[in-house]
Amino acid sequence: NVPSIIYTMKLEYNNIFEVTAGNIEDAANDKLRSDLMVELHKQIDFSGIPIKRVAHKLGVTFSTARSLTRGEIETFSVSELTTFIERLQLLVRTQ
Repeated sequence: NVPSIIYTMKLEYNNIFEVTAGNIEDAANDKLRSDLMVELHKQIDFSGIPIKRVAHKLGVTFSTARSLTRGEIETFSVSELTTFIERLQLLVRTQ
């Protein structure tokens, strides 16, 4: 009976996008877009609201709202995601 040997490798990254992006600038941008998308999803429960309502609240097209609800970060720039978060915060303040 041969004993089995299990090897493990521990990989540590401060930013996983450093592995997937072509350069450090793209990695930083990808991480920021990801963080913004997470924040956007924290502010609005996309699972409990119709896409038409998301579109109306954010002032975007149905297609754009659908991409947001699906978390398609590659579709949006940092500026667009920041604008969506600012619009949500304004809606909360005025209600």
